[in-house]
Amino acid sequence: MECINHVGKNAVMQCQSCGSFICSDCACESERNLCRSCEVYSFAQHRDSSIRSLVVAGAIFVLMFIVISNPETSFVTRLSGAYVLSSIIYGWSAISNYEKMKAMNFNKVYVFPKCIIAILIGWLVLPYKVYKDLKVIL
Repeated sequence: MECINHVGKNAVMQCQSCGSFICSDCACESERNLCRSCEVYSFAQHRDSSIRSLVVAGAIFVLMFIVISNPETSFVTRLSGAYVLSSIIYGWSAISNYEKMKAMNFNKVYVFPKCIIAILIGWLVLPYKVYKDLKVIL
């Protein structure tokens, strides 16, 4: 097999995404065996997803912080309530990834319990996921 980009050069692997045969010069140094164009596309999708998650979680945080702004409510209570509710996005994502792994499907009956589980998981993973998303973006 020959490299799709370099005529006469032997291919060393096949891209797992597009299936084209590529030489060692065209291969990206990643564990996923992708060609450079597929690697760039994959990174752009991951970056866009990270930005979207951060924006939505931040918007929910600010919105909930404002909504909970009762004069009798302490600052710490408003802050923690907004934190817990904004973490649902990352918890929901973790549950959805687990469902894909285990080929499970929560139907409409399980939406409320899934929300509760997402909040419980989300407040634990929120700092790590925000760090990871920021690392991808920056």
